[in-house]
Amino acid sequence: MVELDTIKRLVDNLFFDYDRLSSSGQETLNKLSDLLGIEYPTDKELLAMGLPKEELAMAHKIIKARKENK
Repeated sequence: MVELDTIKRLVDNLFFDYDRLSSSGQETLNKLSDLLGIEYPTDKELLAMGLPKEELAMAHKIIKARKENK
């Protein structure tokens, strides 16, 4: 389903601004990603998406926060 794939991609893209979301925005984004079955990317996948290596630590912080807020 094209629309669902588009929604998943857009929700996943919001994680690049995770630290700028309010706590309720982060919680909502976490719930949406869980409902959509969005997986946590590996370091290799993050780098392949263009994330600078020096920002991996921030990505790990975001992923950890997502896991803790489930």
